[in-house]
Amino acid sequence: MILVFAIEQVAPSVYKVHYIDHGGIEVSDPTEHGSICEALAYCGENIPAEIAQYVEVQYGGVNSGTTAVTRLRNESHQIANELVAMVAKVTQA
Repeated sequence: MILVFAIEQVAPSVYKVHYIDHGGIEVSDPTEHGSICEALAYCGENIPAEIAQYVEVQYGGVNSGTTAVTRLRNESHQIANELVAMVAKVTQA
């Protein structure tokens, strides 16, 4: 299964992650984190392979595309930076 991680900023330095299947159903309770990077690393460490090996990360109206859960573990900082940069470009347009 490919999960969708929908990240929303709910307050300064508070990011809530919703775990959604492709049918639009939340499959787990949301979690809160102090940064996008922290949220991605948490997801990478805590999503069992039998639940999902691939995810799509959504933030600020953009989508990361399909990526491996292991990439969240190993490259959370880079993915977070890419998402923030994409959001900045979209909001400039």
